[in-house]
Amino acid sequence: MTILERYSPKHLSQVLGNSSQKERVLSFVKNHGKQKKRALLLWGDVRTGKTLLAHLVAKELDMPLVEITASDKRSKKSVNELLFPALTSASIFGGKKLILIDDIDCMSAQDRGGVTEVAKLISQSPHPVILTAQDYWNRKLTPLRKQVSHLELEPIPLLELVAYLDMICKHEGVLAAKDALVYLAKERTHDVRAALIDLDVLLQEKRPLTIERAKLINPRDEKTNLQNTLTLMMRAKSFEDAHHALFNSQESYDTVMPWIDENIAHAAKTRRETLNAHDYLSRADVFRGRILKRQYWRLLAYVTTFMAAASYDLHPKKIEYPRKFRKLFQFKNQTAKARALARKLAPILHASPKTVQQHYFPLLKKIVEANKHGVSSYGLDNEDAAFLLKYY
Repeated sequence: MTILERYSPKHLSQVLGNSSQKERVLSFVKNHGKQKKRALLLWGDVRTGKTLLAHLVAKELDMPLVEITASDKRSKKSVNELLFPALTSASIFGGKKLILIDDIDCMSAQDRGGVTEVAKLISQSPHPVILTAQDYWNRKLTPLRKQVSHLELEPIPLLELVAYLDMICKHEGVLAAKDALVYLAKERTHDVRAALIDLDVLLQEKRPLTIERAKLINPRDEKTNLQNTLTLMMRAKSFEDAHHALFNSQESYDTVMPWIDENIAHAAKTRRETLNAHDYLSRADVFRGRILKRQYWRLLAYVTTFMAAASYDLHPKKIEYPRKFRKLFQFKNQTAKARALARKLAPILHASPKTVQQHYFPLLKKIVEANKHGVSSYGLDNEDAAFLLKYY
């Protein structure tokens, strides 16, 4: 079990910061029905624990929680189909339940009427509703503002987070320098989850946590290009060094991942190493997929952790270019060549380039197969004839 799993808050009293906000959320849910507004919008930075707070309030009051993610594309019709049963039906035991609508401001702008429909359904709900968003003043949320109370969550105070990290280190039997803990808290911009993930990596070795070790996992050095990133990651002697290289890369993680995938088979020394590396990389891809589908960007820490675990200590002789990119490049060149040839033939055949490509290319190929020089009257050379034979 990771440190994140062991030390994540299990009760409302364990949540860091936002003391008055916790009480207000608890009071809102307890007194639902006695208040004018039927929903509460929690807003603030992604690191402030809005979703966690809703989960723990439901646990504190022993209420069933129904969580809905609004970041998936939702039309007015699909919002109605999804929300109406949740908002109007009773819980299994007949009591109230807490409805959580996460990331309401991430609802696609293409889904016209979606937020308006949410506001309409909330006004009819017999159950307390909590929504989360990053910015209360987002124009998308205009239809909601009259229907909801709102509450801003503040970032976790630095000293409170440092004290929490220190408590964990003492509980784990590791001596930690205060400047190292302050560095972790600052570099993760007061993000508790990210700080715990970093701490989990650092505490794998049961030795004192110094500022030098803390800087290895989470520095803010000059960004490195793709080639340097891959070289540093795959030749790293430790997970920490590989994570360091990935963190400092100027390339996106989506760009780096296929390169790691391609080079595992070339660089891994044993079958077991190959299996382990692909296992870690597949887990990174699972979390990446969840981010894309649900917009849960807090899962990015898992993506980088598993990518680093998949890549370090491989020592490839040469960084191989991904076959995926090579095929895409070849396809792009093939498409460009076909379009250029179609534009060249269009005036001669009195047809559009699209028609030439779809209907005339197969016929011209038959002519070339019968007589290699049979298409010379159309202004085509040997290279054009070879292209038709190969691709059509």
